[in-house]
Amino acid sequence: SESRMRTLFYALISLLMVRSFSAVAVVNPSVIGALPSGLGESSGIEPAANGQYWSHNDGYGDNKLYCLNASGTLVRTLTVSNAVNYDWEDLTHDANHSYMYIGDFGNNTFDRTNLRIYRIPYPSTVSGGTVTASTINFSYPDQHQFPASWMNFDAEAFFHWNGNLYIFSKPDGNAIGYTKLYRVPDQPGSYVATLIDSFYT
Repeated sequence: SESRMRTLFYALISLLMVRSFSAVAVVNPSVIGALPSGLGESSGIEPAANGQYWSHNDGYGDNKLYCLNASGTLVRTLTVSNAVNYDWEDLTHDANHSYMYIGDFGNNTFDRTNLRIYRIPYPSTVSGGTVTASTINFSYPDQHQFPASWMNFDAEAFFHWNGNLYIFSKPDGNAIGYTKLYRVPDQPGSYVATLIDSFYT
């Protein structure tokens, strides 16, 4: 239900805040590998099978998904033949691993009228190096100016749950502001997103 979704949203934010203000742990990172040269600006990342990961380039990049192993070595490349990487930001999938979703909703100048999410068959079910996407087009119900004077229509992350995609906007300032949560169906089509709630970060 929507109230359950709202509760989950607040629980997630609260957990992140608690973790942010908890005691600082000393971490000694070590390099385990380097990303392949074709993945110049890795943006979204999504776990795959056998300790591997799918990723993609950020805005104005290519229309490819890259499968990497845990050391960053390229295992496979999948081209989304009918998609344009206007500003890809994140990846997610449904619970059954039937589909993967590519969030083409980066909107740094708050003037996009072509916000979209590409839906492809989950990559492990695809043979060969090319896949065709269907498209979920959407707009924000509270954006009425292009570009918007209020900087809150740029999204960087989303997840799939119970037949819908939930999109998080970036805060409306450099470091603090309102993060908004929107919902769109996971089926191809054109939609006005539903604004679920917002949280001041």
